[in-house]
Amino acid sequence: MTFVTFSLKTILVTIIVLATFNNKILAAKSKKQHNLIFCSILDEEGNTIRFIYGLRCVYFNDGSYIAGNFDFLRMVDGQGKVLWEKNIHTHHHLALNQKKDRALVMTSSLRKYKGKEVRFDRLSLFNLKGEEIAYFDFYEKRKALEKIIKPTSLAKTTEGFRKVWKIKNEYSHANSFYEIPKNDAENFNEAFKEGNFIVNSNNPYPLVFILDKNLEKIIWHIPLEHVGRKFRYHDIQVLKNGNLLLLHNNAGEKFGKKYSEIKTYNPKTNSFQSLFKANPPESFSSYECCGSVQILPNGNILSANHKNGGYAVEIDTNGKIIWEIPNPFKNAKTGKPHNIQQVLRKDMSEFLNNNQPL
Repeated sequence: MTFVTFSLKTILVTIIVLATFNNKILAAKSKKQHNLIFCSILDEEGNTIRFIYGLRCVYFNDGSYIAGNFDFLRMVDGQGKVLWEKNIHTHHHLALNQKKDRALVMTSSLRKYKGKEVRFDRLSLFNLKGEEIAYFDFYEKRKALEKIIKPTSLAKTTEGFRKVWKIKNEYSHANSFYEIPKNDAENFNEAFKEGNFIVNSNNPYPLVFILDKNLEKIIWHIPLEHVGRKFRYHDIQVLKNGNLLLLHNNAGEKFGKKYSEIKTYNPKTNSFQSLFKANPPESFSSYECCGSVQILPNGNILSANHKNGGYAVEIDTNGKIIWEIPNPFKNAKTGKPHNIQQVLRKDMSEFLNNNQPL
């Protein structure tokens, strides 16, 4: 007969390890996920639990946040005190850099161009004191841009821009602006180095390009065979494997049907791969406006479907829409939810604990 003996020390260590292991399981199960649409924070069921005035927001764990709208950019602390405010126009989406000490802001500059008053995009980096520390202005850099590709024509500004200014034309229409995280593509292309910035611009100047860390130079752009009206993209990000994640708004235009498709682009092989295409294709569309995409930790996709209004949708790895909630903002005339510019999912518990609602 074999006897196994345990010392008191062994028993205590075992108890501590098991307790720690069980606590990690409980913490994982109790971790809350929130859905962020515009500046509304929704729970997992889609109920609005915090509303912040603004069209786009970024949040900090201490309860403070930066909010942008058509006519302001401001930072507010957890008690509701405005720390600073800028009377500038912001559009599309707001983001933070990897260190969360810089805000990536998409704004505009108004210039005389070919005898007309024209809107140009301006991509700015603001520190947390509200100081603009770097920028890329499409007007000032237009010669560098036009060396790559000539703008198709001056486009008409969207309704949102026309409400801010009495300007009918725009030279560019940027949709996304992100700092590039550490990724595998930098092993074969230095442009994809961590700390540079990827930008997506639509018609009349359709181009995906990378800026250096100082926002001074264009150091890479997507091959021109992937540029043009049929390649209208939204929300382009660099993934850890070095591929680009993108929402192809008008993927179905050349087939006579208006639908969108979620894809990745491999810069090494210069090829696309489809991640999601609905069945039928036209049942998923952000064709006319907006949209975003996020790959969740479980491999599912979070995006926005604009059929019959704006709905946030979760798509499983089999390509099935398993969950949807409407945008809480509704059109006063039609009663339908507005199109969703960007939807994100993350744990906002610490922010909510430190933020006092007004």
